Amino acid sequence: MNAKRRGMALTLTMAVTFLSMMDVWGQTETRGSQPEVQFFGALKDMMMHSDISSKARLADHSGSAGMWGLGAVAGLQGEVFIEDGTPWVSRSEAGNPDAVVVDQEAEAEATLLVAARVAGWTPTKLPRKVKTQAELEDFLLKAAREAGFDVDAPFPFRLTGTFSEVQWHVVNWKEGDMEHTCEKHKMTGPHGVLAALQGEILGFHSLHHHRIFTHHSTNVHMHVKSASGDLVAHVDGLTLGKGTTLWLPGNGV
Repeated sequence: MNAKRRGMALTLTMAVTFLSMMDVWGQTETRGSQPEVQFFGALKDMMMHSDISSKARLADHSGSAGMWGLGAVAGLQGEVFIEDGTPWVSRSEAGNPDAVVVDQEAEAEATLLVAARVAGWTPTKLPRKVKTQAELEDFLLKAAREAGFDVDAPFPFRLTGTFSEVQWHVVNWKEGDMEHTCEKHKMTGPHGVLAALQGEILGFHSLHHHRIFTHHSTNVHMHVKSASGDLVAHVDGLTLGKGTTLWLPGNGV
C-alpha cells in the first residue's frame, strides 16, 4: 500500500473511531436526563414555626408543557398538582368540608412547592413484587442509578395505572391554629382510603431533604390525581397494583 492509501485508511479509521466515541458520549449524555429540582418553603418551618405563608406563585411554575410540581396551598388551604404545565388545586368544599373540589388555579400561591421541568419521560413496568411504598423507594433508587441519575440529588418520578390502595388527604387548616403535627395535617380536611384507584401519582425522591419536602420517615413526597379528575390529594400511604408503570425523566414521551 502506498503512502497516499495508507493515509486515507488511517483517516477513515480515525473517523470511524471518532463517530463510535461520539455515539458512546451521546448515550451517556442522554441516558441520565436528570432535571434540576426546585423547592420553596420547608416542612420544618411549618412544624416548628407555624410558617404557612406564601413561598411561591403557581403561575411562575406552570403554563407550559414539561412543568411538573406538587405542594401545599398557602395557609395550608389545599393541595397542588402541576401536571405538564396545568396547575391543579384541590380544596375542601365550602359548606361541605368533607368533600373535595378540584380546579385549575394558576393564580394560587403555595407555602410548599417542589417543581421541575421535564423534557420527556421514559416508562418502566414495575415488577409485581414491588407493592408497598418501602419496596417502591428501594426500586426507585435502583432504577434511578441504572438511568444514570445522581441519586444524591433529588429527582421527580411518576406512577400510572390502577393503585390497589391509596391513603390520602387534602389539608384544610384552621386559621389561627399554631400547633402543627403530621396527624393534624392529615385530619383537618377531607381524607380517606380508596381502593382500585385509577390515576397518576407525581412524586419527588430525595435522600437529603427530610423535613424540607419529605417527612423524616420517607424519601418521597407524592400527590395523586385520579383519572376522573375529581381528586387531587397528598398520598399518605400506597399499595401498588398489577401493571403499574414507573416513569423517570428521559428521552421518552
